[in-house]
Amino acid sequence: MDCVETAAFANQDPKEIERLLHMVVVSGGPTGVEYAAELHDFLVEDLKTWNPDIADKFTITLVEALPNVLPMFSKQLINYTGTTFKD
Repeated sequence: MDCVETAAFANQDPKEIERLLHMVVVSGGPTGVEYAAELHDFLVEDLKTWNPDIADKFTITLVEALPNVLPMFSKQLINYTGTTFKD
């Protein structure tokens, strides 16, 4: 929330806003995927209402060392999750 509030300051540099609103989640396992999805929902559904001026500037990056997320699950779920997150 500190990053969101700082990004909303008047006359904030666009590069600084981009830096502040770029969230990185490390782990493409079940916990990382769930957290990234919940973070996205929070940003889109709640913060968009509270801070509409910066709502379209959020980015979330999910980092996974393996070739895909959720490697322990079925290929169908892996493909669905990858497609959904890219959208």
